[in-house]
Amino acid sequence: MALRQHRTSLTVLSLTGLLVAGLGTAAQAGSQAAAPHFEAPTLSAAQLAGTPDPGRGWIFGSVVDTNGDPVENARVEVYDYWGDVEGPMSSGLTYGGEFELYRLPAGPDALYQVKVSTGPGSPHPIRTTWVGDEDGIELKRRQVLELPPITVKYQKVASRTSAAVAPARMGHGSKARVTVRVAPGAGSDLRPTGKVTYQVLSGSKKVDAGTGTLRNGTVTLSTRRLAGPPAVTCTKAQKKKRKCPKQAKQRAYSVNVSYAGSPQFKASKAAPVKLVVTFKK
Repeated sequence: MALRQHRTSLTVLSLTGLLVAGLGTAAQAGSQAAAPHFEAPTLSAAQLAGTPDPGRGWIFGSVVDTNGDPVENARVEVYDYWGDVEGPMSSGLTYGGEFELYRLPAGPDALYQVKVSTGPGSPHPIRTTWVGDEDGIELKRRQVLELPPITVKYQKVASRTSAAVAPARMGHGSKARVTVRVAPGAGSDLRPTGKVTYQVLSGSKKVDAGTGTLRNGTVTLSTRRLAGPPAVTCTKAQKKKRKCPKQAKQRAYSVNVSYAGSPQFKASKAAPVKLVVTFKK
């Protein structure tokens, strides 16, 4: 694994700025008795200088999905590669996709492996991913090590698809609007993306079909013009016997909608929706 040194200028500026802010607030507290007292955080001289303490090291990095987008609130844990230490030696959550792990023992025998998993408040569960589990990640004394971006895959969770047709009753030769909504299942706050397909059936015969792309978990599609029941003809013999067949007043359709799924969500189907088209007079 190719590793590179982390630039510490931002760390130095942020830590120095925090200390200056603390001193400035403390000065105001001395001049205004009612102002709250501010205590600067306890930072070692090495941390103020932007470098780890003697015998220690830092590991920085980021977590992204397969599209290269940052993954929020992923849990990042560092484990001893040799297994001599039980449990994680340091852990944290990603913010803006980035993580920082401090005060790790460093030196010739310091080898680690990093585990990335779903954290509390994660918008979507991810597959547990290990880095350095084959050869280990070496951390030298007082080293600030930045790992290459860690790519994770999402777990597939259930989706819930619903459909509505408007108008549900219409005249011969009219079009219907099919509104589809796909909601995430338990464990995810993401809005499903991907394709949905509808089919209009008259009995078992397919008379129309279409596909659309979800936007913010929803899409509205338009059917073709649908026909009402065919006109009934009456022969002279039937008229004479007054046995003409009755004219059907409406024709029933069934609209079936399905969601194809995505890398984050499983496929699902909506309950069939009924649609009625009246006879053309």
